[in-house]
Amino acid sequence: MPNKMINLLSVGVLGWIPGLGFMNIAKLYAPPEELPNIGYVLNICNVFLLVSIGINFVDNPLIKKYLLDNNSNKAFKTQTRTLGIYLGKILIICRFL
Repeated sequence: MPNKMINLLSVGVLGWIPGLGFMNIAKLYAPPEELPNIGYVLNICNVFLLVSIGINFVDNPLIKKYLLDNNSNKAFKTQTRTLGIYLGKILIICRFL
């Protein structure tokens, strides 16, 4: 029972930190003039994090399937496409910042 409580507590804390928790921590260290900029960057990064999670949920099982079928060419092409999507996403993020 204590292990389950520790796991649930850690999930709650780790879920709080990137969202509201980050801004509360930033308030301790950043000047008030910088907080809107920090919030802006945090919101952009969270949107791209959701896109990354979506890409991983689609492509990782597909790559695993290709590797289990001994079709390394398709796995490599899928992995290269995924890398291209991530690099494109990084360029978009840098453009907004």
